[in-house]
Amino acid sequence: MPRLSAGVRSARYRKYGPQARTIVNQMNMPEQLRDELSFLGVITDREGLIALIQSEHVPGSYGYKHILDAHDTAKREMGDRRRHSGEREFRHAFRCALILWIFCGARDPCRIAGEFLHDLSETFRKKWTLERIGARFGGDTENRVRHMTKPVQKRGMSKRDSEREFYRLLGLASKEDVENKGVDVLDNLLTLWKRSAKRLGRKIDDVIQFVLPLLHRHGLEKLRKAIILVLWEIRRKLRNGIAFAH
Repeated sequence: MPRLSAGVRSARYRKYGPQARTIVNQMNMPEQLRDELSFLGVITDREGLIALIQSEHVPGSYGYKHILDAHDTAKREMGDRRRHSGEREFRHAFRCALILWIFCGARDPCRIAGEFLHDLSETFRKKWTLERIGARFGGDTENRVRHMTKPVQKRGMSKRDSEREFYRLLGLASKEDVENKGVDVLDNLLTLWKRSAKRLGRKIDDVIQFVLPLLHRHGLEKLRKAIILVLWEIRRKLRNGIAFAH
């Protein structure tokens, strides 16, 4: 069976990563979701985003400017940073915003902005604190980001314990915050490759143990079923010896 972590460094540090449509073609995408998530390969830039949000928020309105401001800030701050797949980290945030808007039907600008900004407070903990996000984008957006941000691992606490604490606190959050995090999880699973077998298994275990029950508790069945389908697709690849390294 091919190594699941094959070629990690060469892809991540390549000067030019894969295009957005290439990433979509490589996703762990089950046939049942291809039509519903086809927009991920169609809306791939700022112009496409503008056309989407104009259907709900008038140009120049708070919602319109808030979403675009979050988009532009995240894209600028993420810069050329890349994920294990070789794609730019910003592409993940962009897809999350699209999934929340189109697949989940959310229109609240603070929730959409939260998807764009959710990795800033983890990636740049000193530069983009939650307080700075609140001062820049408002308290509602800060709260959305807060419930998607895993805290710094405390001394004496294992990474597993830290994960459990994060999901325990998420269990106290609103349905909307749980859905935002579920969207993040869905896209991470769709692009879950170039990981060691150990890390792959740990991520899947976390989703099954923590995320799926939270989604079920809040009645977020559409998102929950989508995640289950992607988990089945990952298992199919594992059974057939398909490497998670493209």
